[in-house]
Parts: sequence; structure tokens; C-alpha cells
Amino acid sequence: MHSPRIRSFSLIELMVVIGIIMLLAAMLLPVLNMARARARSIKCTSNIKQIIGAFMDYAGDWQGNILSTNSGSTSHAKNGWSWNYALVYNKYLPDPKRQAPGSTVLFCPDAFKDIELSKQKNIWHSYGAVYTKFPRQSISLNAPPISKAGHSKVTLVGDVWRAKYPPAHPFYLMSIPVNPPNGDGDEWGYPALIHQARCNMGFMDGHVKSLSRKELATDYFCGSANYDTIETLYPIGRVVVNVGPSAILSELTPTP
Repeated sequence: MHSPRIRSFSLIELMVVIGIIMLLAAMLLPVLNMARARARSIKCTSNIKQIIGAFMDYAGDWQGNILSTNSGSTSHAKNGWSWNYALVYNKYLPDPKRQAPGSTVLFCPDAFKDIELSKQKNIWHSYGAVYTKFPRQSISLNAPPISKAGHSKVTLVGDVWRAKYPPAHPFYLMSIPVNPPNGDGDEWGYPALIHQARCNMGFMDGHVKSLSRKELATDYFCGSANYDTIETLYPIGRVVVNVGPSAILSELTPTP
């Protein structure tokens, strides 16, 4: 009586199977990467909405006024009186130093990977927010330039990147006009195309929108100015592309 013959794969058949698996993996990997990127962008949008909520809670407690980005001398507090530190200190937002790295609402998940390990709880390397020059340290949500431009068109907080000085990283100051006086525009973070060539930006009316470069250049205004002396806000004039250590600051051309 003959024992049954056990059929095994030939080398060629095995290579064909491996080839098919590799081809399927190559086809699925970009889709998975896009899904992960989309999830990070959604998390970023959620972060910005929570930050806007903290600004609005603050405004409710302080007669319709919100904090300026630079709300006082940085020498007066261990972490500086930036808008984010002030919101944390006054318990409108949780303290990132008491949370796991990357879990705080103050950091964009796509930007976080480019922040040095020693600075991953430093809230200066955060989203950028509205700015006004001294002597004002707060901004009325109903300031004439904001009301004139429309709250749904004026930036409050969103994805920004500081590209001028190394190391390039997110920076808590939102950009002032495209050609600021005294050359001080080099110090700030500018709207950044962090999420698959799009920027998540929150506005004065509380909504958050994912914007392309073209959309940033059209009908939106930079919520950074001297609100006591100007009548009209400036359009967004610059955007950061190629986000990361080799970030590039690029001029925006308004669309007719």
C-alpha cells in the first residue's frame, strides 16, 4: 500500500505568492498612510476647537476680551506669559507638563514629530494665535477691524511654523502683516501647510477649516495687528511650505 503523496510548493510558486503579497502591500500602504494623516488632521482640528473654546471661556469671564499672543513680559513667569501659558495657568486648558508627550491639545500631532525631545512639553512650540502689539495685552472680540472684516474671516489660532531661524518649529505667535514695520515679522510663526498641503485654521467665530494655499490667499485676514490704530485688517500674506527642518517661507498672491 502506497502512502499518500504530500504536494509542496515549488520555489517558483512561492516566489509568485510572495510577489503578490508585496504588490498588495505596496498598493495598500499609501492608502493606510493617507488614513493616518487624515486621522492626525482630525485630531488637530479637535485640538484647535478646544483651544478656541478656552479663548471663548476666557472672553466670557473678561467682558468679551481675549488674550493677546504676547500677554506680558516673558521675564514675569517661568514659561512666559504667552497666550497658551496664560490659558493653562488660569486653568482654561490642561497643563501639558502633566500629560503624556503628544497628548495635549496644545500641539498639532503632525508638527509634534519635528519638535526636539527636550521641548515636547514646551508650550512655546505650539499653535500660533492672534497677536496685538503693546501697550494692549488683550483684544476685544468686537474690535472695529474684526467686526468690519467679519468674525468668520479673521484668524484666531491654527497651524503655524517659524521658518526664519533654526531650528524651524511651530511657534506660538501668529504672523503679523506680510511686510511688518521694523522687520519684526521674522520672529513669528506663519500659517503652515502641515496636513497634506493644507493648513487647519480656527477663526474668531469659533469654526475651524482646512485650507489650501489658494484658499489662505483669498478672503481671509490675519488676526494680528494694532487694533487701536488701524481700521482694516491685513490679508494673510505668507505661508510656510515644506514643513520641517527645511521649511520654506513663501509669499501668498491674493486671488482676484
